[in-house]
Amino acid sequence: MIFDETRDILEIVRRFMHFFVEESCGICTPCRAGGVDMLNKIERVVAGRACQQDLDECNQWAELMRCTSRCGLGTTAARPIITSIDKFPELYEAKLSKAKHTLLASFDLEKAMSGHAEVFKNLVEEVRK
Repeated sequence: MIFDETRDILEIVRRFMHFFVEESCGICTPCRAGGVDMLNKIERVVAGRACQQDLDECNQWAELMRCTSRCGLGTTAARPIITSIDKFPELYEAKLSKAKHTLLASFDLEKAMSGHAEVFKNLVEEVRK
């Protein structure tokens, strides 16, 4: 495949990982679980919510999948991420999130708390009565 400079490499990698997840037969756990986890991690990278730990875990999954998957799909499914990290590290570094709190950078605190402020406020008012 040939891509020019107008294509987003990280989006290409995300699409490849989606393909591998969809094509996995699901018989062996490394491919089934590793593919999904790596897809989630590349989606975090694309969204700008990944941290270095996500990339380190991709390398760990890649090695596990390469050594323990039952077929060629599983042994090579991690290659798009691993190859692109190796060849284009600056793309990943630019997308890594800097933690603003002690939680993982991939955790969206605002999203997790949305809607709960009103419930908490009502609870406090009930307790005060």
